[in-house]
Amino acid sequence: MLKPIKKTLKNIWNVGFPAALQQSISPLMIFGMNQILLGFTIAAPAVYVIYVRLQSIVLIPIWGLKNTVVSIISYNFGAGLKERIKQTIHLCLTATILITLFGLLIFQLIPQSLLALFNASGEVLEIGTIALRIVSFVFPFSGLTLILGAFLQALGNSKKTLITSIAQLILMLISAAVLAHIGSVNTVWFAFIITEAVIACLAAFFMKNVYTSTL
Repeated sequence: MLKPIKKTLKNIWNVGFPAALQQSISPLMIFGMNQILLGFTIAAPAVYVIYVRLQSIVLIPIWGLKNTVVSIISYNFGAGLKERIKQTIHLCLTATILITLFGLLIFQLIPQSLLALFNASGEVLEIGTIALRIVSFVFPFSGLTLILGAFLQALGNSKKTLITSIAQLILMLISAAVLAHIGSVNTVWFAFIITEAVIACLAAFFMKNVYTSTL
């Protein structure tokens, strides 16, 4: 009884493929950053792995919002309830900012305690304390990029989310390589701030255009 409908399959592909490809970018970024950091000391990649795991904990609520808000906005978009979409967007943006600022505060106050969760010591603890305090400033930008990507996906603009992900990968590796060449391992951590700030602005630019034309 089931018959494939080309138009429906195309719509599913247009939404799903960019999201799937976006997931594959993260391992590529981790691999590239590890290669750059290994140029300083074997402790630096260990610090990076710890940061990635801690970052995922901070961003878990944002991922929850992201996965939920796609359905909520999509349903209301299909029903033509634009006011509810606007309320959802505003609520999610507020929650994202508050959650990420709280994560930033924790990283600034107790970086050594966070590293202790992974039994960090010696050079890992020394480098990690500085790294966590620097890199944690990306949380508000990362959170905004994630939630704005969900908005774009829900409104049928997944390709724009894919563009931001690819740009993030390229900019991160280039900026990290340049900073590694001109500075120390502590300098490389600023590549995260540069990259996430630029990508958040790019996502906001895309969202502004979609918001204006759609809502």
